[in-house]
Amino acid sequence: MELTEWLTHLASLDRRGVKRVTVCYPMSYRILGMGHSLHSMSKDISGTGLCMITETHIPPGCVLQIEITVPNRARPIHTIGRVAWCEPLVRAELPRSPRLYETGSHLLDISPEDQALLSRLL
Repeated sequence: MELTEWLTHLASLDRRGVKRVTVCYPMSYRILGMGHSLHSMSKDISGTGLCMITETHIPPGCVLQIEITVPNRARPIHTIGRVAWCEPLVRAELPRSPRLYETGSHLLDISPEDQALLSRLL
């Protein structure tokens, strides 16, 4: 196997062992115990976590109150998540644009109704 094939293969593996879906949903979040909500977009979602694009670095361990707007649904999904990682988003094509971060969170608390909706989306 050539190096490029091997790297492509490695990138396709999901080491978490859970199905995730690439979705771009509007979101808002706020760090529990802190001020106002900030807007974001989801990158991907699984039954146990999500990755979102944020404009600020959020330290791992922070607990977030998260609201995900799902198209064609009257109310958003509400959940609590703990930040597992936060890394700068590399955007070589737009080097002078504002810095963005990919932020991964593990879902800690979600209602059975919202969990069922999330399962249907996956």
